[in-house]
Amino acid sequence: MVRQGGERNGMAEIFWRAGAVDSQKYNASEVYAELQRILQRDGRLYPDTVVREAESMDSPLHLLLEWDETEAAHQYRLNQARRMIRGIHIRRDPDSPIEPAFVNIRIQTDEGSVRYYQDARVVVQSDSEFTAAVEVLTAKLVAAQMALDALKGMIGRRDARRQRLSAVTEALITARELAKALL
Repeated sequence: MVRQGGERNGMAEIFWRAGAVDSQKYNASEVYAELQRILQRDGRLYPDTVVREAESMDSPLHLLLEWDETEAAHQYRLNQARRMIRGIHIRRDPDSPIEPAFVNIRIQTDEGSVRYYQDARVVVQSDSEFTAAVEVLTAKLVAAQMALDALKGMIGRRDARRQRLSAVTEALITARELAKALL
C-alpha cells in the first residue's frame, strides 16, 4: 500500500490509501479525528451519519463529498449502472455454469485509463480484452490479499483464526500466480 499524506496522530501514522482522495488536498489526520469523534459518540460509523455531519461547511469532511446535486445524481446513476451490468448473469445451456454476461475491462490509452464492460463471449475471443480482464481479476486478488493481511494484523499472533487466515492468504497467492500464467 502506498502511503500518501501520512501524518502522525500520537504513535499511529494516519494516511490515505493510494488513490482514495487527493492526499495533498485533504488532511488524513483531521478526517480520521472527525470520524473517530462520530464513532465515539454513536458507537458505529454509518455512511448516512457521516454525510449528515459533513453537511456543515466547517466540517473537515465537507469538501470530501460532492455537494453539486446534479453531479452527485449523475455519479449515483453511474454506480447504479455498474451494479446493473455486473448483476446480469447467464447460463448458456442447461448443463453450463452460471457466469457473468459482461466482464469489466480496463485499458490504458494516451488519455489515461479507460474502463468499460464487454460481452464475456467477446472477451474470451480477444487477446487484448482477455489480458485486460485477467489484469482486473489480478487487481481484485491483490486487494483481497491486502484486506486479508490487514485483518490478520488486527488479531493476535496466538489467535487460532490466524492459521486459517494464513491458509486463505496462501490460496490467494496461488490464485494470483495462476492468473499471471494466463497472461
